[in-house]
Amino acid sequence: MLKTQTPFGVIGAELARFEASWLETLTADFSLIHEVSSYLQKMRGKRFRPALTFLAAGTPSDPNIQRRVQTSALVVEMLHTASLIHDDIIDHSLLRRGMGTINARWNRKTAVLMGDYLFARAFTTLVHETMPDVVEIMADVTLELSEGELLQEQVIFQPDLDEASYFRLIELKTSALIGAACEIGGVVSGASSDQRARLREFGRGLGLVYQIVDDLLDVAGSEACLGKPVHADLEQGKVTLPLICAQQHATDEERGRLREIFAHGLQRREPADGSPPPDLGSLPPVHWEEVEALIERYDGVRHARVRVAELADETRRVLHSGVAPAIVARLEPVLDFVLARDH
Repeated sequence: MLKTQTPFGVIGAELARFEASWLETLTADFSLIHEVSSYLQKMRGKRFRPALTFLAAGTPSDPNIQRRVQTSALVVEMLHTASLIHDDIIDHSLLRRGMGTINARWNRKTAVLMGDYLFARAFTTLVHETMPDVVEIMADVTLELSEGELLQEQVIFQPDLDEASYFRLIELKTSALIGAACEIGGVVSGASSDQRARLREFGRGLGLVYQIVDDLLDVAGSEACLGKPVHADLEQGKVTLPLICAQQHATDEERGRLREIFAHGLQRREPADGSPPPDLGSLPPVHWEEVEALIERYDGVRHARVRVAELADETRRVLHSGVAPAIVARLEPVLDFVLARDH
């Protein structure tokens, strides 16, 4: 959970109430949902997205608005958690935030159903609270999340992914929901349509920065800080900005070798249709260390850091181009926090 010394200290009380409401919201008449929900709360992350909803909402004094902001923050986190559960199934991930994933702790079927339950619970909660604007935003984001997963499946293990396709992918998978989290805070607190648009644009820019920093940490971070294995993206066939930047300087021979390595990685991918896994002993080894060496040789990490700094500057300008000064003061430190994060 986000600590008080971060830019989120100003919403410490809201986040505390959020945690108290999490299990209460995810109630059901049988024990499995309660058991999995309790486990999810123990493995909770930074609550970054609901925190943005609280920050973008400002400091409303009306108890009804406060309640609706709280509900919206819960729904944002439900959607995010559901997408992570489904990501872990698709990626065959066994570890998240230093704990076993739902599919590892229970099984894939339970993980699929729990993700579906969270999606359904999110929209049921919004309908009961009669928040049609928020329903519309979340429906659009759910579509984008689904499109992002399908696009990722299309480009997985393709080392020739270009920068434009990469940015489209992370916009769908990451920045869309972060943009929605910011916009929803404004919607529920009565922001104008122009301010809503600015909050959404800022959030989407922030989401791009967040994801690129995450990709940099996968290359240059440590497992102790991240709570999950480093270099996991490569082994899952995901091409991220450090590699894309390095490839722009690579020779034709080196790019050909990358295609060969990724093809070997694809051969080892566990089938998603339930068919028997490949006999790994009969397959050629995958030399991911050569990919890491290429990223280092052509300063892929440095080039990606330059790109993310440029994006951060653009995002900062958006925030200062029409958002109320009080909200700018709450959101701008988050951008610096994201740029400096090491986990």
